[in-house]
Amino acid sequence: MGYVIDVLPAADIDCLEALWRELLGHHLQGAPHLAALGPARAPEDSWRVRRAQYLRWLAASRAAALVATSSGRLAGYAVVRVVEAAGSWRWGDEVGVLETLVVGSDDRGARVGQALLEAACHLPAAWDRGFAMT
Repeated sequence: MGYVIDVLPAADIDCLEALWRELLGHHLQGAPHLAALGPARAPEDSWRVRRAQYLRWLAASRAAALVATSSGRLAGYAVVRVVEAAGSWRWGDEVGVLETLVVGSDDRGARVGQALLEAACHLPAAWDRGFAMT
C-alpha cells in the first residue's frame, strides 16, 4: 500500500487525536516501566496537553507536523521542530528534534514510520539545520 507524506496545517491538528490516544494506550500497555514516572493522565487530558504543545510548537517557523495517509486515511504522523542545542555536544546552536512519531496499529510493519522519519530528517536541512537523534 502506498502512503503519501504531507505537512499538516496547524489548524487541522485535531485529526491527530485518535493516533495520540492510541500511542498513549500503547505506552501504558507495552511499557509498564513508565509507571515509575508517576500516574498517567487520562486520555482526554493527555491530548489536551499535547495538543497545546503541538500548537505552540507549530506556531514557530521551523516546526512541522507530517502526516502519512493512504486513500485519505491517516496512518501515522511525526512532529519535528528546531530547538537550541544541548550545551554538551558540538551540534551547532540549534538542532532538529523529533517530538513525536506514531504509526497506527493497522499500519505498523508497512514502513510508514520509516517514511515519516526520512521525511522528518529532511525538514531541518531545509531549514538550514542539522538533525540530531538522541
